[in-house]
Amino acid sequence: MEDPLNERLAESEAKLRESRALVKTLSTGIEHYQAALEDALSRYREQRAWRLMIAVRKAYDLWTRRGWKGKLRAVPMLLSAPFQKSGAFEDQEIRLPSIRSYVPDAGGCPEETESHPFTPLQRKYDVVILPIVDFDYRFQRPQQIAAQFAKNGHRVFWISPARFVPTNNSDPYFLHPLRDNLWEVHLRARLPNIYLGELQPEERLAAEESLRRLYTDLAISENLILAQLPFWRGLALSLRQEHGAVLAYDCMDEWDSFENMGEFNRAEERALVQECDLLLVTAERLRQKFITSGASPVLIRNAVDYDFFAGAASQSRLASIPKPIVGYFGAIADWIDLDLIYQVARQRPRYSFVLIGQVFGRDVKALQSLPNVHLLGNQPYESIPSYLREFDACTIPFLLNGVTAATDPVKLYEYLSLGKPVVATDMAEIRAYRDLIYIAKTVEEFAKCLDRCLAESGDDRRNRRIAFAKENTWMSRVAAIDSTAAAKFPRVSIVIVTHNSARYIEPCVNSILRHASYPNYELIVVDNASTDGTADLLKRHTPQIHCEFLEKNRGYAAGNNIGAKLAKGKYLVLLNADTLVTPGWLGRLIWHLEHDFSIGLLCAVTNFAGNEAKIPIEYSDETSMEGFAALLATWKRHLSTELSMAPLFCGVMRRDLYFELQGLDEGYGIGMFEDDDLSASVRARGLRVVAAEDCFVHHFGQGSFSKLAPQEYTELFETNRKRFEQKWGIHWTPHRLRPQVIPPDQDVRFQPESFCASPPREEA
Repeated sequence: MEDPLNERLAESEAKLRESRALVKTLSTGIEHYQAALEDALSRYREQRAWRLMIAVRKAYDLWTRRGWKGKLRAVPMLLSAPFQKSGAFEDQEIRLPSIRSYVPDAGGCPEETESHPFTPLQRKYDVVILPIVDFDYRFQRPQQIAAQFAKNGHRVFWISPARFVPTNNSDPYFLHPLRDNLWEVHLRARLPNIYLGELQPEERLAAEESLRRLYTDLAISENLILAQLPFWRGLALSLRQEHGAVLAYDCMDEWDSFENMGEFNRAEERALVQECDLLLVTAERLRQKFITSGASPVLIRNAVDYDFFAGAASQSRLASIPKPIVGYFGAIADWIDLDLIYQVARQRPRYSFVLIGQVFGRDVKALQSLPNVHLLGNQPYESIPSYLREFDACTIPFLLNGVTAATDPVKLYEYLSLGKPVVATDMAEIRAYRDLIYIAKTVEEFAKCLDRCLAESGDDRRNRRIAFAKENTWMSRVAAIDSTAAAKFPRVSIVIVTHNSARYIEPCVNSILRHASYPNYELIVVDNASTDGTADLLKRHTPQIHCEFLEKNRGYAAGNNIGAKLAKGKYLVLLNADTLVTPGWLGRLIWHLEHDFSIGLLCAVTNFAGNEAKIPIEYSDETSMEGFAALLATWKRHLSTELSMAPLFCGVMRRDLYFELQGLDEGYGIGMFEDDDLSASVRARGLRVVAAEDCFVHHFGQGSFSKLAPQEYTELFETNRKRFEQKWGIHWTPHRLRPQVIPPDQDVRFQPESFCASPPREEA
């Protein structure tokens, strides 16, 4: 039974943590607001209109309060005001009170000894996005991919390219929650214009330091870096090297054709396409371009959030505009053929042309002069589906140039989600959809295609368009990215040997499936002729695991050797059935082997072991154990400890090395001393045996040997000890524990039935 006092203390501590987090968020937000306000005022004060206004205030003061001398000074001062420098009339400047004066000092909030942002534990690999825009910019492919990853259960971190923590702030970064599992990250590193600027070494180092703290504080293990602009290349490569990430570059456009893209980006892209682990492209033209340069691009076209568009109700937003309505939504930028729209609108005065979107540097006066053209400006993304419902036909009036030659319009998929007829210019990337849309090459053809759109009858084409949209969703696109990215993580084979392990195997397998944030693994279980129902429990999990059922008990070593021969991974994990793994466990283990080739055999730290792998613990059940493991991962990130022997409750090594050493020695029979023997073999090769301090795996302990009678256990121990000593020509000495660590036979022992009280939380 839980201690009521401890329960109340735990609740109070949780509320205190929430309060600290809220105060910190508000404090950072206040500082950002104050900085933005002061920056805006500074820019206003540089304007002539502002200086003239201040001069008028000064002149009024002189005219009304300073007598005839003041009146003489007032007139010439007004005449010279537009040419005065900022600050010339400092005494008349408008003073706005600081927001800091109206809120309590956040410094009064007690700090935690360890700063740890409150985010969910990692359940799937994390996604760090180096974006092309801020998240609140037009909601397009970058945001759709991020949002879908978050919906799928990944923690997603969107690194803002324009919002930063002040350089004099003690916080290395700021997390701004956007939605479930999705945060915008403000770095303590001010970056240049990511389109025309260059990422300098000092800027990259500052960003790396901020992200190093983010990775540490949030216990980020397995992760995918998704770079959306070549500008980020240097930072992305550093993150991959330091944090063991898979690096994907999502190329969305033909950047060589963009006037607002600097030479730095162009040069960085030429290197990045060769260096990244995964090259994604949105268009066939881009795919062909990179194939000719020797890269291996994967075509991931744009898509639609089908449920969002199809589920929206009509809100009569365009009720005042005469029907039929020919609609467009999206940016009104360089790639829009405004003359085409103007000419078609003039030829079809009975049609109402509605354009929704922000105008970027284009002269739209001619369009505004036509009574049947309605420019509604930028509208919230949430309202777009209801506007679309009221369109009778849709347009994609793009110019044909280097930019649009490699464009796969997102709006095409969105238009088709409601079955709308579409007229588009003859863009190469959408010619494949001729059976669903209308393509026009001239003004006259465009107008006639609109006539055909509005004359359509029957539901056949409408239904085919909707079916197409249902098949081309962001969910399916992210699933394709996910499966492709997963294959880029080194393959890991987990081998478990069971013998009458019914008490333990179900919780063990459930923990592996629940903490499957490492996306490229296989699970192999070799059962040594169990008679307690272990086999039936294992069969429940097929095909998620591969099972080998042996007719007789071949022993621990033979069982692992059989599993290793079935394995296909680069790395081999020998895991006991009486263990529970924790969030990010595989990624942490593999990081050590990928970054230090002197390591031959690696194990996790644990609560139950006979040597230095055992550490003090502070938990009472599976849930608190997972939290303990996450905190340990932040405190001990990337640290390891040299061992004389790695206990094989959770041992990891390269599979090819395992076979070079001829696997486990089957001469030890049903078990004991195989871990000493394997460790000795590894050291004989000149390789190290270590424990990963940042990876914790719970071990119930002696899940199989506890069934042996004391005398039988002692005899087995002595027999195998002598075999080990004779084989290696050394005297075996008992292993040592860390200082002040309780021996396993004196420590608390947990029972799986009570420890794993919560039901399995398997992820899809």
